[in-house]
Amino acid sequence: MTSARAPDEPRAKVQGLVDVAIAIAGAAGGLASGVAAAFAGYPILAVLCGALAFVAAPAAIAAARKGSSHARPKRSGRDRKSSATRHTPAAR
Repeated sequence: MTSARAPDEPRAKVQGLVDVAIAIAGAAGGLASGVAAAFAGYPILAVLCGALAFVAAPAAIAAARKGSSHARPKRSGRDRKSSATRHTPAAR
C-alpha cells in the first residue's frame, strides 16, 4: 500500500524503508513486552496491551477513513490510453 503511492523511480527504496521500520518496531515491541512481563508479570502486560489497543485502534480507523478518499495509486503511462484509441474499431 505504501509503495503504491510512491513514484516509480524510488518505489523499491520506499518499500525497503517501510519493511525495515516495521521490523524495528516489531523487535522493539517484543523487547518491551519481555521487559514488562519480567518486571510486572503477565496481568500487567495484558492491561498495558489492552490500553495500547484501545488508543491505537481508533487512531488507525480514523487515519484509514481520512486517507480512503484519495488512496488510489497512480496509473503508469502504459495504462493511460485515451478512450478514443481504446474503443475505436480497427481500420479496414
